Amino acid sequence: KADQWNGCYDSGWQGEITSESFSHPAKFSRALIRRIYEHTFVEGWMVPGDTVIDPFGGVALGALDAMWKGLNWVGVELEPKFVALGEQNLAFWQRKYGSKERWGSARIIQGDSRKLAEIVGAADLICSSPPYSERHAYSDDRTIQAVEKLKSKPGSKIGGVRIHDNVGSSFGQLAQESGDTFWSAARLIVEQCYQLLPSGGHACWVVKDFVRNKQRVDFTGDWRRLCEAVG
Repeated sequence: KADQWNGCYDSGWQGEITSESFSHPAKFSRALIRRIYEHTFVEGWMVPGDTVIDPFGGVALGALDAMWKGLNWVGVELEPKFVALGEQNLAFWQRKYGSKERWGSARIIQGDSRKLAEIVGAADLICSSPPYSERHAYSDDRTIQAVEKLKSKPGSKIGGVRIHDNVGSSFGQLAQESGDTFWSAARLIVEQCYQLLPSGGHACWVVKDFVRNKQRVDFTGDWRRLCEAVG
């Protein structure tokens, strides 16, 4: 039986994160990530004090509602610029909400999630959103072309957000990969996540399909099949 959730894109991050953090191309929906954590508590998967790991840590947006729930959040992010922004967000939330009773903890680590088990300890939950390849980060070819054109102009903005190198260009950046290379790297990361979870543990992945060459790509189904193949 599948649950149907509505209103998961009704709230944003304005006033809760640094302005530069909006430059990250793949931000969690605030309402959706909150709903995911609520669901894990309702189902009995998580209790305060448990640890949630995000192998695609980004700018640490998965941490805020985890801490509200009294969880310990650990994010691993390859790109140093996003790690720095994540640290700023964590510091801001600590100042703003840290006095709350049973407030959790959070940290973001610069590292490659292909080696996740070497970087972090065991996890009670994996909660993350995997990237597409850079060309897949937008929903249609026209948008891709427009973004690429703007990115060639220093200081360009889309929707008030400054465009720089999008997802980043560090060696091993999954979002810069494509085809079999992308899926081979993704499998390594999912295998690492599986290794960290206890028997019967859960992974929550935020994914969606996209359009390429006017055809819908079943990225959601592909990611589900990858997880099933891993175990």
